[in-house]
Amino acid sequence: AVVTDPQGNTSPEGKDNSTVDLVVPGDVDGDGEKDLTGAPVVEINDGDDGVINPSDLNADGTVDAKVTFPKDAGYSVGDTVVIKDQDGTELVKRPLTAEDLENGITVKVTPAAEGEDTVVTAVVTDPQGNTSPEGKDNSSVDLVDGAITVEINDGDDGVINPSDLNA
Repeated sequence: AVVTDPQGNTSPEGKDNSTVDLVVPGDVDGDGEKDLTGAPVVEINDGDDGVINPSDLNADGTVDAKVTFPKDAGYSVGDTVVIKDQDGTELVKRPLTAEDLENGITVKVTPAAEGEDTVVTAVVTDPQGNTSPEGKDNSSVDLVDGAITVEINDGDDGVINPSDLNA
């Protein structure tokens, strides 16, 4: 902009630049606002039954969880992803790569205590500080064998005799 006073004197030209940030992680409809349907998708490998059983565990006692990012939802290489477990422990905190956006990120999670819920969350933040909605999955933990064993005191002879009662 240039200003000229009534005497015809003109000022030096003034300029200003700014960057417009229209990309927000999790923005599915392009309105510059995050959308719940644009949240990272978190899936705990629990056999799709919502329960972590012994058969769902890796050899090291962990369970896998995969985080994927919806296409065309504002996620970009260089955005920071944070993946946490039920205790708030950061399992991953790093910039997203093209491979992450294409294939997702698999993390190993230590299951919660027996009968509790294992929870995995994921949030993405872009360099401007815009955050995605939280993606989340949870699975209850059932790692104890529920089989019931009954032992009959029969004196090891296969016959219950009066002497075996209340033994």
